Amino acid sequence: MRISHIVKMSRKPPEINRTELRGILNKISSDLNIYLNSFIPKSGEKAVTKHAIMGPVGKLLNALESDKFSTVDGYVGYTVNIHENIGERGPSQKDIDLLRSVTERLLDIKTKVGLSRWPKIIREIDYSVYFLRMKSLIEGGEK
Repeated sequence: MRISHIVKMSRKPPEINRTELRGILNKISSDLNIYLNSFIPKSGEKAVTKHAIMGPVGKLLNALESDKFSTVDGYVGYTVNIHENIGERGPSQKDIDLLRSVTERLLDIKTKVGLSRWPKIIREIDYSVYFLRMKSLIEGGEK
């Protein structure tokens, strides 16, 4: 049996270096942590599961990883809807603007790093935000 049609793929190098990427990811994680300061779950209790701590941001990151929408508005609308449904109140306009900025930056990064690195980057942001949230919860509980 002879194969006459072979697809040759070449790996595209990232358009962003590691140092620059690390700085951008740290800022994104920090901004998502700030966004989550406005999120209070409807239950009113402080849940300590990762799912509860991450709130709408966890859903946003999952949607970004799976390429759920094709526009920034789709991701922002989806996240705001989740925030409103599971939170005591919806996000402020300032929070929505921050969420939009983060989403734009993430989608820009996605075009620069290649598809094979994208899930790793989302996972890194996910756990970085989780760490920042846990840190603030622990520090808040010690005061």
